[in-house]
Amino acid sequence: MTGEDHLIRLKIFGEEYTVKSKAGETYLQEIADYVDKNMREIADNLPSNKSNLRVAMLAAMNITDELFALREQHETLRNQYQNRADELTLLLDKALSRHSIEETL
Repeated sequence: MTGEDHLIRLKIFGEEYTVKSKAGETYLQEIADYVDKNMREIADNLPSNKSNLRVAMLAAMNITDELFALREQHETLRNQYQNRADELTLLLDKALSRHSIEETL
């Protein structure tokens, strides 16, 4: 991200949008392309009389589902790493304690 806002023109599902953001144009274009791809995949599986709002809502639901699944995976991994770190800390503490006792003998 850069420090100042930029106006960036993006095209999603045939509509053009001007977005004001601190993020770079390449990054925002990647996001727009991802949303566009999702919307097109949904539109291809709906009857031809689908509304753009319906397509956008279903795409938002799909993308949010992906986000929630990734958050859950992240939390699971974070917990696993924390548990492993706690186990390793305990092993180190035991080893240091034994070493310290041996030095005093």
